[in-house]
Amino acid sequence: MHTVRTLVAIAVVRGWVLYQLDVKNAFLHGELKEEVYMTPPPGLVCLRGFVCRLRRSSLWSQTVLHVPRFERFKDRRLGSAGFTRAYMIWQSSYILHLEVVPFSFCPLRYFLGIEITSHPDGYRLSQQRYTLYLLARSGLTDTRTAATPMELHLQVRASDGIPLSDPSRYRHLVGSLVYLAITRPDISHAVHILSQFVVAPTSVHYGHLIRVLRYLRGTVLRGLFYSRQSTLQLQAYFDATWASSPNDRVSVTGYCIFLGSSLVVWKTKKQNTIAKSSAEAEVRALASTVQEVRWLHSIL
Repeated sequence: MHTVRTLVAIAVVRGWVLYQLDVKNAFLHGELKEEVYMTPPPGLVCLRGFVCRLRRSSLWSQTVLHVPRFERFKDRRLGSAGFTRAYMIWQSSYILHLEVVPFSFCPLRYFLGIEITSHPDGYRLSQQRYTLYLLARSGLTDTRTAATPMELHLQVRASDGIPLSDPSRYRHLVGSLVYLAITRPDISHAVHILSQFVVAPTSVHYGHLIRVLRYLRGTVLRGLFYSRQSTLQLQAYFDATWASSPNDRVSVTGYCIFLGSSLVVWKTKKQNTIAKSSAEAEVRALASTVQEVRWLHSIL
């Protein structure tokens, strides 16, 4: 989603009007030119030794990209993930209707669960509706709130507390928080910690999860704001801990990247191997940040 946030930030600075296009029954329009066969899925009764032939492809976007008028909008750096010409939508809307598939075309307001609101001085990205839905599904009966999503310098261990008899609830809530973090960088670190225990969560882990939910209850309206007065200058900040994880002594990388004053990318991630020094941990964090910056630079 960092690419989507970046494109929104660019559009705001350049004064573009954002629209969204929704292809109706998208997965019914994937043309499949090759012969592809698959093992029958569970629940489908077939004769022994028989297989299924696929009639449609899930990659329906390839149908759009093979329309002749679309060929010139491909960018080798972005592949089919993005188009580089701002006026492509206007030229292609009529083409889509006639040559490809039925679609709906409207101003950008709600995209993949993200509410995008236009203001005179910029765009606001939030997930207020999804937050309220998550709080209602969580089953919290009290109205208490928390000032922060997690205690400062909290050390959470896998052995803390009593294992939950039914871990599915914990897993569902953590998964929802991962998605909510798309527009809520303030919960990113807490969700990073909680997601490490989805295999065998305990009562202590669940208590920390409830604290995040209480924090969300008091901050439902928060989100991201991308100002029209911003610039397109990339600014990156990173840091790393050293052997901070109490479970495996792995270091943690953290970075955030701004496009002018607009926060477009942030991440908290455990490093793949144990760093033998704080300098090694910092260099690995720098490498991860540079890799992300290079991708964003290619979009600009």
